[in-house]
Amino acid sequence: MLLQPIVENAENHGVRDTGDISISIRVTREGDETILRVADHGSKLFNPSTVSTSTGTGLKNVEGRLFALYHRKISYESRKGGGLIVTIAIPEETK
Repeated sequence: MLLQPIVENAENHGVRDTGDISISIRVTREGDETILRVADHGSKLFNPSTVSTSTGTGLKNVEGRLFALYHRKISYESRKGGGLIVTIAIPEETK
């Protein structure tokens, strides 16, 4: 439920001028966190602060879930040459 809206946004906004689209999803372990990264390789340049304050419900729902569960926020980073990288860090559960 966290990745689907992010991948959908990448599909909607990450299309290159040629009509092609390239989306990568990467899951890694860094210390005590699982890091989820979704990157689109589109031709548009995005301002990360504009993305995080957009009116779309998909990202807002993901941000709400992420904050409610882990007190974390989504990280947005512009890609050089166009596109966007969205990163979610999920902490290891403590028992």
